[in-house]
Amino acid sequence: MATCVPGLEAVLLDEIYSVCANINNAEIFKGKVIFDCAGNGLQNKTIYCADNLYKLHGMFEIGAQKKDLPALAKQAASFDFSPNEKQALMPGVSSFFPAQELRRSSFLAQELRRSSCIQHDASFLLVVSAVRSGKHNYSRHDIADEVSRSLISTGRYAAGDSSRHDLALRVEASGNICKVYSQLTSASVRFRGTELTTAPGGIRPTVAHALVRISGPDKCDVFYDPFCGAGTIAHERAFYGHKKIYASDIDADMVETAKKNLNGRAVVFAADAVKTKMKDGSVDKIVSNIPWGKQIAVDNIENLYKNFFAEVKRILKPGGSAVILTDKINLAQVYLSQIGLECTRLHSLSLHGLHPGVYMIRNN
Repeated sequence: MATCVPGLEAVLLDEIYSVCANINNAEIFKGKVIFDCAGNGLQNKTIYCADNLYKLHGMFEIGAQKKDLPALAKQAASFDFSPNEKQALMPGVSSFFPAQELRRSSFLAQELRRSSCIQHDASFLLVVSAVRSGKHNYSRHDIADEVSRSLISTGRYAAGDSSRHDLALRVEASGNICKVYSQLTSASVRFRGTELTTAPGGIRPTVAHALVRISGPDKCDVFYDPFCGAGTIAHERAFYGHKKIYASDIDADMVETAKKNLNGRAVVFAADAVKTKMKDGSVDKIVSNIPWGKQIAVDNIENLYKNFFAEVKRILKPGGSAVILTDKINLAQVYLSQIGLECTRLHSLSLHGLHPGVYMIRNN
């Protein structure tokens, strides 16, 4: 199972299919994709759009009353989790990050060194999370607590937390069925560890990567993010072949942060997104998380949107496109058609308690 921001499941599934030929029985649910992977189909593969990857250990029937919780916990604790306990490697790093990414990421290298020092005869640190749907006389917290207690009572585990653990379990109770998963990836992987410095109003790298995939990256692309912030979208675009990557922001501090994050993988400069330094008709693809007027204050967001899309029209090549994340597209919808830009809503997300859309803007 792979999880993602709700609304991006189809993009995640497309990436899973693209990196592994042995995928069967794939199903999409809100915020997750469940699939079978034959053999070592995901070995040395990276799923960049996934927040986390999980292995299913088993499923069983459960009761709905609180008195049924001990039996649920006993059954959940009966599975063999030893292959997924952190012994020599951080879960998911060796399997899901290619060797070149391990070398490039100081975060992953640090984690490998740290995890290799864990003593095999010590108790493994355990953290359990749970989700629940249906009619039960207990909460998801009750499930997590009971399963934790059952495993810790074996003497093999000690209580950990979300940031410090050797084994992370996810218990899903839906109706009369319970599924038990172990987490294969570190919680920090979705944020690319300490490799990236974040910025206010920024999006996590997994969402940025999904936007990049939606844009249809091509090795001949001249790519541009005019609201780059800390450079997250440009960072994710650099995983694909390209002719040139540009990123800019009006905030000088953000430009410096983006330069550090990108480390030479893009041309980063200071510019107002409504009056960039790009030449007419010079850009193939734009991908950007443009201001929504929430976390970053904007004096006149309607004017910003109109002026920005006029600039998009100027710098895009004929047939070029822009993938935009926003919940304010209505401010410019009529204007877009007036200047010859075609706008299509592709995905509706659930993000930070809001429901922004992912829009494809084409210069036809």
